[in-house]
Amino acid sequence: MPRPIRKWNFRSLMVILKRFLIISTILYSMSSLIFDTSYSRRIAHAFTANISRYVFQPDDNMLKNISNIYRPLRTKTLYPLTQSRDYLLNNISICDTEISILFIIHSAIDNFEHRQKIRSTYGLRKRYLPYEVRVIFLLGRKIDNGRQGEIIREHAEHGDIIQGDFIDSYHNLTHKGVMGLRWMSENCRSVKYSIKLDDDAVFDTKLFFDKMFKKYGDRKRTMWCTVCHRSYIYRAGKWKVRDDEFKGYKRWPWAYCAGFAVIITGDLPTALYRSSLASPFFWVDDVYLFGVLPHRVGGVALKSLPPDATLQPSYPSGLSCLRRGKGCQTVAVGAKNPKEIDEVWNLMVKRH
Repeated sequence: MPRPIRKWNFRSLMVILKRFLIISTILYSMSSLIFDTSYSRRIAHAFTANISRYVFQPDDNMLKNISNIYRPLRTKTLYPLTQSRDYLLNNISICDTEISILFIIHSAIDNFEHRQKIRSTYGLRKRYLPYEVRVIFLLGRKIDNGRQGEIIREHAEHGDIIQGDFIDSYHNLTHKGVMGLRWMSENCRSVKYSIKLDDDAVFDTKLFFDKMFKKYGDRKRTMWCTVCHRSYIYRAGKWKVRDDEFKGYKRWPWAYCAGFAVIITGDLPTALYRSSLASPFFWVDDVYLFGVLPHRVGGVALKSLPPDATLQPSYPSGLSCLRRGKGCQTVAVGAKNPKEIDEVWNLMVKRH
């Protein structure tokens, strides 16, 4: 039986033509993507271009009006600067023997007289022989490097300044503290005790040797201080913590040491420095250095000082205690100026 002849009408031809055009378009597009190198360059540009110039940057007036809905990108340091930056001034030979006490003094650049008072009083080496006592002063720098020449001359004379490449300011005290931990881990591991003080504190080194050094000489992983348990997080004032920091917390989640005076066993500074490498920067230095870091190290005991070696940050209260003579067992007293330092020190010496 002969095969029937298929009749083509206009409608059938249009359907076939439409399908052909669709298939041709798809094939052409695919070949363009495969062979057109400019497409690859455009894709690469999307991942590698500097997008900052495309980001909307509101001016100051606009920020005031939309501060609640727009938060600019923050560019703060993620980890303490002093973990890796070079020292501006250093002395690697301070710990030239086994050290009984290393005083780590957080000092302000302008406090030349304070530093000299410390060198001639509780930090004087020959006063405590055969115990070996050393002092280092931790400094940053001024924005305009002001007084840097004087600092260099002071270091040339005494060799006890460790200066870091950061601006010396209240909000950079964490950088200063981490620098001290780093320096000890690099240059002073054979130390029995490290004692962190501010340069407005006066320390009775002899009382410490008599009351604590002999009694606790073999203790490990311990910090003695004024321990702050479940302290409030301030959201206003000098110690203001931003609302997006520790969000949802009203109190600090760890105990920490108040930084006026902290006595640290010699095995801890290196461990604390290493823990800073995994602990993002936080500007409240007492919380970071003596709360966050020991918590991350683990197994560190934070203890109040014993009754026979107490701390008194207040100058009037400390002076009142010291005037009682041997009945006063305060080991550290706050003093804001050289005159107060002299008065406190003379009373400390007199009671012995």
